[in-house]
Formats: sequence, C-alpha cells, structure tokens
Amino acid sequence: MDSRYKYILSKFNFPNEAFVNQKIPKKEFYNNANFKWRDKEIFTKDIESIELLYLLNEDTINILSYRDDTLTYNEVAILGIELRDDKRIDDLALLVQGAIPYPLIIIFKIEDRYLINIALKRDSKIDDEKIVIDLLFSTDWISKSSSSIQQESFLNSLNINQISHANFYEFYKDISNRIRSYELVKYISQFNIYNEKELQRLNKLTNEIKRLKNIVSIYKKQQNKSTQFNEKVRLNIEIDKHLKLIDKKTKELMTWKK
Repeated sequence: MDSRYKYILSKFNFPNEAFVNQKIPKKEFYNNANFKWRDKEIFTKDIESIELLYLLNEDTINILSYRDDTLTYNEVAILGIELRDDKRIDDLALLVQGAIPYPLIIIFKIEDRYLINIALKRDSKIDDEKIVIDLLFSTDWISKSSSSIQQESFLNSLNINQISHANFYEFYKDISNRIRSYELVKYISQFNIYNEKELQRLNKLTNEIKRLKNIVSIYKKQQNKSTQFNEKVRLNIEIDKHLKLIDKKTKELMTWKK
C-alpha cells in the first residue's frame, strides 16, 4: 500500500491481489487523449505525480464484469494523483476521467488532504473509442487531522466488503451513492447511506436551497448598489421572504427520514 494514500486506501480495504502501485507518466494522458493546449497546461502545472494504485477485475476480486448496449464495466482502476495546486481540481477530475474509458476511483492528494472522485460513464453511440460522462461526483477535501464522526462513518462505509459485489456496475454505483450521500451531511447532521430514489428526492431539496441562496445573493448585491430607499425596502422584503423559504427547505432536509 502506498503510504501517501494510506489513510484513504485502508478504509477501502482493497485485496492485495489487486495491488499495482505503478507510476503513470503525465504525457501518456495528454498525448493519448489529444488534450488542448489549456488542458495540457493545467495537467503539467497542477499535478505532481500519478500512480495506478489498484486494479480490480475478475482476476483480482470476486466481482463479475457487466456490459449492455451502453455500459462497459469490466474493471475498476484506483488512481492516486498528488497535486501541486488544487485550485482547478474540477477541471483536472474531468480531464482524467474523460481520458480513460473505464471506471476510475481517483484519490487526489495535496499536503494532508484527500478528495475522492468518481464518474458514471457510458459508451458513445457515435464513436466506439470514446465515452460519455453522465455524472461526476467528488467529496469535499478530507483530512485525518480534522476528522469528524460523519467523515469516519462515510469512510468506513467504503470498505469493499460492504459494497455490492453483484457486478462491477453495481459495485461502482454503490460507491457513487455513498459519496453522494456524504454530500448531504452539510444539511443532515449524520451520515446515512441513501439509495438512488432517495438521493433524487434529497438532491431536489438541496438544489432548491442552492437556487434560493443564489437569489438572495443577487438581491443583496442589488440592495448594496441601490441608492433609492423604496428599492432597498423592496429588496429587503424579498431577501427576508427567500431566507424564510431556505429555512423551511433546510428543516425539511434535517428532519427527513429514510
């Protein structure tokens, strides 16, 4: 096990048979994926190193491949990516996930912080050599030094002995649901594992809260710029109305039961 990623890898508990720990030159990514100039610049400046840490397939773990008309889940690779800079982490995650056609679990690291990223992909109907990323999910930055009960509950839930072994698609989707469930800790005080239907309902609420917060932010900026008293009063009424809606939606989330 690579000691730099030990805190996260120990939680997954991947089998020794799947251990690879092979360094991947950065140029293999941007040469093979035909990166644009800006993509290559982000890749070379922000990434320190890339390692293939583990490779899960039918030979290294007791999980079956899955394939249908649009999905190919024959294996899951675990990458460790050490960063020099994390300001463009979303761009980096999209670049790496888009460059490799099979499912990836990426563990980004900078100093003592980690971020786990996954992407639900499907085969392109236009080009057999390409994939389409439907959904991209990341945790917030995780640190052992600032751990919480919710963080440890989430990380412990990633133990592969607790993840579906029906096939690699169900295995990968199960991990994605746990990452998505962890995002809800911001609103719900404890970590719970939700299924797809529950996540859709809960995400609808969180998206509505985000939308209302954006509206409040816009109204506050308008209020600060306004020089007319009546306009300031009107905006204040709108802000108060939307804050009450945010409070109502947040309470719905906090009291939501499985």
